[in-house]
Amino acid sequence: SVAAPPAETFAVFADIEHAAGRIKDIVRIEKLTPGPVGVGTRFKETRVMFKREATETFEFTEYTPGVAYAFVGVNCGMEYR
Repeated sequence: SVAAPPAETFAVFADIEHAAGRIKDIVRIEKLTPGPVGVGTRFKETRVMFKREATETFEFTEYTPGVAYAFVGVNCGMEYR
């Protein structure tokens, strides 16, 4: 449970450009699509996994402001949602 209004919580989690400062293993985020985040927005995320950096490209497939979002990435035959 988070003691904050849903819209504020959503805004923090959907702010991908600042995720590296909030999520420990994310080293950097590069937004690839100009403009506000929404369906079709793409970004590249680099995080430390098993003591090595791994970079994946993701795309938002769903985006309902203040409610929910989903994004997907594909790498080495694996799909990440």
